[in-house]
Amino acid sequence: MCGIAGVISSAPLVLDRGMVGRVMRLIAHRGPDAAGWFAWSQGQQSSGGPPEEPRQPVNVVLLHTRLSIIDTSAAGCQPMQTVDGRYVIVLNGEIYNYVELREQLGRLGHRFHSRSDTEVLLTAFAHWGPGCLERLVGMFAFAVLDTRDKTVFLARDYFGIKPLYVASTPGGLVFASEIGALLELGQLPRTVDAARLFAYLRYGITDHGDGSLFAEVQQVPAGGCTVIDIDHTGPPEFRCYWQPGGRPRAELSLDEATRRVRDLFLDSVRLHLRSDVPVGSALSGGIDSSAVRSWCCTRSASCRRTRRSRKSAGWMWSSTPLTRPRTRYTCPLRS
Repeated sequence: MCGIAGVISSAPLVLDRGMVGRVMRLIAHRGPDAAGWFAWSQGQQSSGGPPEEPRQPVNVVLLHTRLSIIDTSAAGCQPMQTVDGRYVIVLNGEIYNYVELREQLGRLGHRFHSRSDTEVLLTAFAHWGPGCLERLVGMFAFAVLDTRDKTVFLARDYFGIKPLYVASTPGGLVFASEIGALLELGQLPRTVDAARLFAYLRYGITDHGDGSLFAEVQQVPAGGCTVIDIDHTGPPEFRCYWQPGGRPRAELSLDEATRRVRDLFLDSVRLHLRSDVPVGSALSGGIDSSAVRSWCCTRSASCRRTRRSRKSAGWMWSSTPLTRPRTRYTCPLRS
């Protein structure tokens, strides 16, 4: 989990003193390992990290706080820019099939300077444009600044696992991983949408598509994306790039269907285990989490169980009766 945020303004904007620092502190819990920003206006750019802040008037500012999972070195830090300087990305999430995409892009002539999935996504976007989305396996919310075409591209994963909120401001737009940071960044009113509040209190409905409980706040819908023209910002128009589609019915026997589901499940878990740090799993006791953890431990010789360990990189509670002491499990895994 990382934190991203950004400002897009048609006219060069001077940010309030301390604004970048305040917003980064609001999303610091999402990314405690590193933080950085990138500022761009026509003809100039700058980058840095706390406590530094952009000094010049800007059209775009991208903010990122990092939780290091893939390539924990400084080479994986964000915001990340292509070698030619055209594209800049901030990403929250993980691209699980980055290894395969990296090999494919390598065969197309691209060279990489880190081992991070972020660089793979940035290179994929530079090569395929928004069409790269259909090639991704992962959970993600990201923004890409195109300094040549003067656009910012926002996208969210197929099921909306990673959050991405947006709001229009006078002369521009702001976005962030969390509403609190968004409200601070855009200096937005805290007006509640009465109809959505009623739907929540009466029916427990929290999913409002591209809306939220705040009248001024939208979210990029699951499987959605949008392109913001920096010179002519306006309310975002979301496009659905993916939705579940029906497939012809497969004529499989029960045994064949069982093997097919098992193969898909094991391959999915294999991709999820890619990490440069120890991995932990959370066990609720249901058939799904039990199956995931069972396969994790099958793949790892170092899977272990510990009691009440506060030093473990990963842990989970067992769903045991209250009469038994609760146990934490840790499972440092390597893919």
